[in-house]
Amino acid sequence: MLSVPLSSFIIIYLIALAVLGVFFAINFFHIVLTGTTSFSSFLITLFVLASVTLILYGTWYFLQGVDLSQQITIWNNSWLGRGNNLF
Repeated sequence: MLSVPLSSFIIIYLIALAVLGVFFAINFFHIVLTGTTSFSSFLITLFVLASVTLILYGTWYFLQGVDLSQQITIWNNSWLGRGNNLF
């Protein structure tokens, strides 16, 4: 049986969030250093920042009551045994 804790998915989520943060920092410094501070670049950057903030709040809100030490079974060999009708 192959089981993983829910906290491993949070670690993957945090890695993806770190990558998103690096891309956002690169975008912000590119806008500032190249002098392309127009209204459209400000609006898109504000939209991305608001979206990330909304996603972070949603993650915090929905994961408040979740026990992250709980195991999830990804694969169990008994699923292939005789007499188990999966379909």
